[in-house]
Amino acid sequence: MTEEEIKAAFVTAFNKLVTEREEIVANATLVRQTLCDTAELEREKAKARFDEVTEAIVERSVHFAVMVKFLALASIWK
Repeated sequence: MTEEEIKAAFVTAFNKLVTEREEIVANATLVRQTLCDTAELEREKAKARFDEVTEAIVERSVHFAVMVKFLALASIWK
């Protein structure tokens, strides 16, 4: 390729880029919004945290129930 051909190819590519600028910017904006949208991940994180807390509450309730049962049985054996 000659220098003139390279210059011509560059000018052609640059002019094409400039004429498609709005479409390129719109696509880049859409890609950025899609990649940066964390709303769904935040919802999943909140649900996972809720599930963890719920599991901990159930576990503590079971321990409490076992302790109550044990104390009830212990008081019967006195």
